[in-house]
Amino acid sequence: MLSVFLEGSKMSVRIIICEDSGVIQKLLKNVLEKEKDFEIVGTATDGEDAYNKIVSLKPDVALMDHRMPKMFGLEVAKKIMSTEPVSIIMITSAEPFETIKAEALKVGVMSVIEKPKQLDFSAIARKLITEIKVFSKTKPAKKTF
Repeated sequence: MLSVFLEGSKMSVRIIICEDSGVIQKLLKNVLEKEKDFEIVGTATDGEDAYNKIVSLKPDVALMDHRMPKMFGLEVAKKIMSTEPVSIIMITSAEPFETIKAEALKVGVMSVIEKPKQLDFSAIARKLITEIKVFSKTKPAKKTF
């Protein structure tokens, strides 16, 4: 009986948005809320808050900015990957972009997307949605640094 129930139900993808800008948080929410199988379980406005909420909320995917108060996104990602691995997609305007991207991938971030220059998040919406769907099914391995 239980297996029949589980087969018939569809689990939502649990997402946390870790971004210090309220405007960017709202723009990301606008893109994600259009997907019926996405659930935004929380937001964080600084690195320490991001780490604590990721550990407590246990999202499937964390969308994370690189430049945040108290702890940069790379530091948060490194700490998460060594304790409570979660699929992280970094969305950043930090430069040099390719250097930040290489460092992020090295610590276990699944993908790095450059923020659109004009804050037109519809320009990256399809890529972001696809990556969230793919990486929500991936359980990253714990890393030691």
